[in-house]
Amino acid sequence: MCQTTRLTRRRHAPVLALTAVQAGVVGLGSLLLALPGKLPPLPSLTDDSAFWLACIYLVLGCTVFAFVVQNWALRHSTPTRVGLLMGSEPAFGALFAVFWLGEQLSPTAWLGGALIVGAALWTMARRSTSPA
Repeated sequence: MCQTTRLTRRRHAPVLALTAVQAGVVGLGSLLLALPGKLPPLPSLTDDSAFWLACIYLVLGCTVFAFVVQNWALRHSTPTRVGLLMGSEPAFGALFAVFWLGEQLSPTAWLGGALIVGAALWTMARRSTSPA
């Protein structure tokens, strides 16, 4: 996020254009990782449409949408704040799963979540008290 802000500070790249580049890099990187052929073959579209619908949802809902929100937020906030909010998302996702979906977390998982949120709060507190 800091690098994206630094690279786009003087250039006003449209949010959707920047998102398209980021999604393209992620997609190309994913394809390159899958090249060695150690992965099982993908199911056909006709045999397993649920798999492909889930993939489309994850790509659009979790990757592209997250990039759009992140790039929009970088224009309206500091990179540190956006990074902390996006970085603490897994901890809040786990809380959502526990309280709404009834998931069970181990003590180690609770500790990890507490460390993530604690680090985010500590960094925000340090940032707000440091001289500008």
